Amino acid sequence: MRFICFLLVACPLLAAPAGNVFIIRNSIRNLAEFRQLAADAARLKPFGEVQVDIGLVADKAWHVMPEGGSPWHEFGTYNSATFNFFPHPEIAKHLPAGWVAANRKLLLDKAAVLRQHGLLAAFTSNDTNYLPEAFFREHPTLRGPRVDHPRRTRAVAFSPCMDRPEMLAMLASMVDELTRNVPEIRTVFAQNNDSGAGLCWASGQYSGPNGPQFCRHRTTGVRMHDLIETMQRAAAKNGAPLTFRLAGTFDENEEKEFEPRLPKNAYLSRPYPRRTPPEGDPNIVWTGTMVHDSYPVLGLFDIEQIAESLEKTASGGKTVVLTVGQPWYFRGNESAETVRKLIDIVEAYYRKPFAGAIARRQFIEAMAARWGGAANQAALTSALVNMGHAFRTKHEAVPGYDFYYFEGYLATSSRFLTRPLLIRPESLMPQEEQYFLPHVFAVYEADARGNYQDAYETRLMGPPQWEYPILRAAFDEAIAAADSMEKLQSAPQQAWLRDVATALRMWVSTVRSTHNFYFAQEIRNRHPKLLSGAPPFYSMVSDPANPDNHRWNQIQRDEFDNTTEMLSLLKSGGLKNLDHAADQRHADTFLMGPDLLNEVQRKADLMRRHWRDVDLYLLPGRR
Repeated sequence: MRFICFLLVACPLLAAPAGNVFIIRNSIRNLAEFRQLAADAARLKPFGEVQVDIGLVADKAWHVMPEGGSPWHEFGTYNSATFNFFPHPEIAKHLPAGWVAANRKLLLDKAAVLRQHGLLAAFTSNDTNYLPEAFFREHPTLRGPRVDHPRRTRAVAFSPCMDRPEMLAMLASMVDELTRNVPEIRTVFAQNNDSGAGLCWASGQYSGPNGPQFCRHRTTGVRMHDLIETMQRAAAKNGAPLTFRLAGTFDENEEKEFEPRLPKNAYLSRPYPRRTPPEGDPNIVWTGTMVHDSYPVLGLFDIEQIAESLEKTASGGKTVVLTVGQPWYFRGNESAETVRKLIDIVEAYYRKPFAGAIARRQFIEAMAARWGGAANQAALTSALVNMGHAFRTKHEAVPGYDFYYFEGYLATSSRFLTRPLLIRPESLMPQEEQYFLPHVFAVYEADARGNYQDAYETRLMGPPQWEYPILRAAFDEAIAAADSMEKLQSAPQQAWLRDVATALRMWVSTVRSTHNFYFAQEIRNRHPKLLSGAPPFYSMVSDPANPDNHRWNQIQRDEFDNTTEMLSLLKSGGLKNLDHAADQRHADTFLMGPDLLNEVQRKADLMRRHWRDVDLYLLPGRR
């Protein structure tokens, strides 16, 4: 009897689940790319309802950036809200008309593509996002909470007060206009008290609970209920029954208070929950590529994690969120080829569902045979498993590097990818640091220049030692997987698999840089006075050697070699696996510029030029 039960768990004998909803979240602004995404998404229609997120602005919201820039404002320059597409007349007069028109056109063009394929739509919309100051000057009673982060901004920002009936009326009219034009919208992803979207008197506001006094007595539950119900009621008039997926920053007391008050079809359902089991709707499953973990590197995935997530949907009635675009700042999207492979995995699972570790392994073997051919099945299976395991091992090794949004972003937002690692960053001339320094996430230039552990005005936390065996094991797993993929011969998907191998090596390089910069700063932190001025005078006879000289040289050499390896990868085709702007104007804190090859080369050149700086400040040993 036990043997029979084991077979039922381990073997693919499950009936095909029915009634699931698939939502593909993406960051696509190019209509041709979106057409391809929609065509691939349509392959999932036999297994349930398919929605594709169309809530993206056409271009950066340049008008929200204060003079001189602001790292916090960069968070939300691609954030979506209903007023970005169909603003109420009182809001529209304070927004660039051309930008709004471009947003609306892209939205409607995407909706038309979905109709051609018989697909429905999702809409990412932070409708409590901050509004221009000019709007509040004209409507001072509608000024709601301060929503910027005091430690991360150079200018304040305010969201509208959603406790004012006239503000809710404006929102209702905008949602009415949106769903009249796109009645296919079924899901709204909303985020409050984060990245510029805030609610009055919410505990999660970065500057503390705040707002006008008249609404201070209202609870978060009442406020959230009224906000969502207003939007649902407006959409229902156009035959668009909206389900809300809520994220953002709330404390546990607020969540306990407002979750029972939420209207029907509204759920607190974070993709990266703080607690286990996840809050809110238990019927939602989040999966997709590794774009969040590996950014700015694209093209990687964890097939075991995807398969295990899909197994949770076997009973049907689940919402499966497939993420293929950068999920927080909406800048990078996976290539069509990577998306297609994700759909391959999902489609193959639902054609022959399974459950259990043995069946999961057999599934991976089947996908390996499909992509690599029968002769390469064993090698590719191991490579695919090792790739996913490398990510998990890395998370175990350095949870401090993974704190919230740090997972893959430090290579970009701290510019570790392109800036030189120096014992005294202050020794660079202004023209030498201009290509990277303005993009480093820091309010104060001195921190951007001289503190490699300043991660979004929060101290980065690393492992106990530079030579950390668990992290080295993660690197070894990833490199072994890349080696195996590169050695495959006559694989049906050989070109793509070699791209994956290149991306995997690039991911290792970005994590390695973060690790090196972290421990380089540890050395700098031990010698603040020594490094603050001119080089000290050493007699070179009786002065003892400083052990940090040797430590620095180890890290410096590793980062120099790492940089030259990354340069080689970029030159050999890796550039297409790394998200970057098409022009220098769009380069920002979260998006690398178009001149990556030259910038990485410049990093190596500057490190080589300043190689002996450490010997001037930390006395080397003698033999």
